[in-house]
Amino acid sequence: MMHRGAIRVGVVLAVLALAGAPRALAQQGGLPDEVVTAPQLTEQHTQTLRQFVQGHAAAMGTATGDAMRDARTAILQPLARSNASVAFRIRYGGVVADALAPLMQGGGELAQVNALAIAGELATDDAVKLFDAGRTSDKPAVRYSAAAAAGTMLRKAANAAAGANLLNANRVDELIRKLGEMLAVEQDPLVIDAIMSALAASQALSDAQRRAGVAQLAAGVAALVDRQAGKPFGDVVLEGFVRTADAVSAVLQTPGAVPQDTLKECGRIGQMMVAHAHRVVAAKAVPAGAEGASQRELLRQVTVSGQNIILLSAQKLNQGIEIKQADFGPIRNGNNAGDADFLNRAQDLLEAVTRPPFNLAPVK
Repeated sequence: MMHRGAIRVGVVLAVLALAGAPRALAQQGGLPDEVVTAPQLTEQHTQTLRQFVQGHAAAMGTATGDAMRDARTAILQPLARSNASVAFRIRYGGVVADALAPLMQGGGELAQVNALAIAGELATDDAVKLFDAGRTSDKPAVRYSAAAAAGTMLRKAANAAAGANLLNANRVDELIRKLGEMLAVEQDPLVIDAIMSALAASQALSDAQRRAGVAQLAAGVAALVDRQAGKPFGDVVLEGFVRTADAVSAVLQTPGAVPQDTLKECGRIGQMMVAHAHRVVAAKAVPAGAEGASQRELLRQVTVSGQNIILLSAQKLNQGIEIKQADFGPIRNGNNAGDADFLNRAQDLLEAVTRPPFNLAPVK
């Protein structure tokens, strides 16, 4: 059964998706080229931006459906212009963030979700303030949107051409740290998945930011798994674990040295994924036979993904110590003998990471 908050997130995001394909806007006027392309913006240019944005932002406070879509599309439209200057994007980002800030304090749920969608596309230092306002919301859909916005910002920072990145390195570091704080305490499955996806985006950034992203993922996944104990996560979180592991594994397979502490943090991510599957099977929390087949397959995938991270990290540590690859297929048998075989193999892997080269603290 899906978590009630996850259902609410899904409903709100479905509305947002339906509002995503812009229709022809009413004749509201756009921004002149001389503003959008200016290498430096004057105070008069800034006034023009404020006048353009404030009406649309005000409309978002009360709009629904097509009107909400049109207001959001109008605000984002200037960013789609290929000739927009960096100076324009930075100044425009500040104007838009200021105009949307009141919505994040007192606006409705749909307005806040849309404001955060805009924040992600802005990907400026000022847009991070909107993320900050959304990440602590009591509404799962808003927290989801905040995490998704942060992921969009990190991906834009990673893909920006030289000199075109609008996010200061300190702001990127802040996003990674605060995403980690969110992951450690979040309980809604869809929000958890969005946070992990955003943190995985850090793996395309600088070396230091990749290390920070791995550390936050390791701490967050450990907190999630420990809080869950022997109770199984739903499909959304398990699939998120697999995608997160894939992102980390892809980085581990690229040439080049990785700091030892980061490799050990990668090993910890793998350890906690394996530990979750082990705890769930040991607690007999997954049905036998055909009833539990899909869940067992996901737990197998999570365990294999965790093992892959551990094996790749061990190779990078390069201390001449081999950890043998195990087959976790017996979990799919759906009977006591298969479960016992799976538990033995998973336990062997969990014990292996407590020894060199990882020397991780044991988990039960």
